[in-house]
Amino acid sequence: MESYSNTRATGARRIVLFTSEFPPGPGGIGTHALELANNLAMSGYTINVLCEQHYADSEQIKDFNSKISFPIVSLTFSRRNPIIKLSRRVHKLIELVRSCKADVVIASGSTSLWSTTLASFFLNFKMVAIAHGGELTFTSLVSRVLTRFSFKSAHVVICVSEFTRSHLPPSIAQKKINVINNGANHNLFRQLENKPSLKRKYGFEDKLVLLTVGSVTERKGQDTVIKALAKCKTEFPTMIYVMAGRSDDFEAFKELARKSGVSDAVFFRGSVANTEIVELYNLADVYILNSRHSSHGDFEGFGISVIEAALCGLPSIVSKNSGLEEAIEEGITGLGVMPNNSEETAKAIGSLFKNEQLRTSLAENAKQRAIMHFTWEKVTRQYIEVLESL
Repeated sequence: MESYSNTRATGARRIVLFTSEFPPGPGGIGTHALELANNLAMSGYTINVLCEQHYADSEQIKDFNSKISFPIVSLTFSRRNPIIKLSRRVHKLIELVRSCKADVVIASGSTSLWSTTLASFFLNFKMVAIAHGGELTFTSLVSRVLTRFSFKSAHVVICVSEFTRSHLPPSIAQKKINVINNGANHNLFRQLENKPSLKRKYGFEDKLVLLTVGSVTERKGQDTVIKALAKCKTEFPTMIYVMAGRSDDFEAFKELARKSGVSDAVFFRGSVANTEIVELYNLADVYILNSRHSSHGDFEGFGISVIEAALCGLPSIVSKNSGLEEAIEEGITGLGVMPNNSEETAKAIGSLFKNEQLRTSLAENAKQRAIMHFTWEKVTRQYIEVLESL
């Protein structure tokens, strides 16, 4: 593990990280929050996390939280009036800030942003607002006004990509906006040396493997990859597509695979543990994340999984017109394609599988770039610079 001797906090910051998502359930905002909290704690900050922990049962949450080195307060509100839920979040945040004498609150996720802004009327602390992307796409007027006011009220706004920054309201003062890309945990996500045996373990021996990690949803665009796979199967009959991630709509994707004639080449792994995800990255040949803007405007702010894949030695195909473009270097670590375009996606897939030398070169470049710029230790240094400037 990289040394923290040159990144340790010089101030006496006590931080509450208030996030709308936190493990053990899946989600990029939750992964970001966990890694940021871990690395700030290792850098000498006092961290308390206030969070919602979705898609996990009470025993999973209890077991996960017991292994974390900093205090976690998990919100367990039932479905109720949104105004009541918001007021209770504000109350919980005020209690926590007072009890741990925090002087900084990092807010990540829309409801956390709103709650932190309201709490700032009652307490004196510095607010750092994280902009991932989804917070900037609300159709509700009330939500848009609350979000805009929250970002304007923050002392610092951190965007996870330049693409996300481009979607901030123009009324936000540019001087307080910072762009800090997401990172990935290089101690967990690393290249293994047993690709053939891993393929045998999962029953994918002698297969060319495409992989996507993330919820199987409209926004992640797995349907475009399924259609592209159908276009590639004649030329690459051993090609398969593996998806790891939860979904409320697996049947629709399975039906698409059936109609496209590739049911036997599409594998849904569902929600899996990190150990399996690492193995899937390592048995795959190409990573693909062809996200689109969702029907309500949400977009991919950066793409942590692309960096995880790179650390495991994979080149990536990603969609343009999103933060994913910043997770690769075009033609050097990966390829960009237009979202919703299965023809262009199929051509990109074919170009990598026809040219093993290109695929290998992109993979090695991707790994080196990720190690140089996108480990959480490197990313945390940028957060520390921001925190020390408050």
